[in-house]
Amino acid sequence: NAKFPKAKHVVFDDLETFEHTKCKPVSIGLMVEEETRRILGYNVARMPAKGLLAKISVAKYGKRVDERPKKRTELFTYLNSLVAGDTLFLTAGNYMGNLTLNGRNGNATQPIVIMGAQGWTTIFLAQGCCNTVSITQCSYLVIKNLQLNGQNIAVDAVKGEGSNGNWAHHIILEYLNIINYGNNQQIVGISTKCHAWNWIIRKNKIIGAGTGMYLGNSNGDKPFVNGTIENNYIANTIGYNIEIKHQTDTVRDNYAGTSVNGKTIIRHNVFCKELNGASGPNARPNLLVGGFPLTGWGANDYYEIYGYFFWQNPNEALFQGTGNINLYENIFINNSDPAGYRAVYIRDQN
Repeated sequence: NAKFPKAKHVVFDDLETFEHTKCKPVSIGLMVEEETRRILGYNVARMPAKGLLAKISVAKYGKRVDERPKKRTELFTYLNSLVAGDTLFLTAGNYMGNLTLNGRNGNATQPIVIMGAQGWTTIFLAQGCCNTVSITQCSYLVIKNLQLNGQNIAVDAVKGEGSNGNWAHHIILEYLNIINYGNNQQIVGISTKCHAWNWIIRKNKIIGAGTGMYLGNSNGDKPFVNGTIENNYIANTIGYNIEIKHQTDTVRDNYAGTSVNGKTIIRHNVFCKELNGASGPNARPNLLVGGFPLTGWGANDYYEIYGYFFWQNPNEALFQGTGNINLYENIFINNSDPAGYRAVYIRDQN
């Protein structure tokens, strides 16, 4: 492979065969260049027999461990060399490893694309070591068509990590199905704990998370700037469907991408807290947006929130916001009418 140009579009696939009997099947995992089908990497995994041979296999050779998810993950070493213009296509199946992206940077015309098969059949099963999709110092990156299954483990689904000096910009997350990230209220579907700008989060489904999205940091020092959040369905979270944290003065000065004035657009989403929500002091609104800096960069920023369907919250308001907000053409329905709460609050949080 060293004699050939670097592959730009990569596909993972599996070939099933057997050892010396069909009762002992194996899967050969392949990583190939999409255009030429040139093999870039491979490995071999044991797998259980299927169909009519399954009982015979167990009786004769015992239960066979399914090594396919682990072996697929081993091929992910290719992620360390993704560059602008690369597309990594992940075939249907279960992946036991985490998608750890560090220093992967595309550009405006040639993003790095990581995508699964249609129908959410490319499934990442969360592991206790780390967040399922981890983003550190990445830009112009597209992640799409994946199911992320948290298995009720205390890790986040997608996270712009909070490590020192981290940033992430021009990230697109779309067509993600995020389930079983509800171990507790602090577990998040999509989180940014770093300076983050020009993210697009669209057409995702988040069900039963601790918090659907948590963008920014609790002390206001990790701004989420010029984002677009659209056409998502978020339901039955313990805490917020989405919270965007406030931003303190001068925090936007750290990077050129945040040293701008702009707006964050939140539109055409469906937010539901009909079930599973925390009560009492842990109850949270469906959507909360925090204020912008009072001076300097971002002081004139605003939220544009429209085309929403806010559905039910037995324990809190449907919306709470601080700062510059254009809130229009939304539908608010809360049959529960919790005592002491209105549908919409404009007030400080911090």
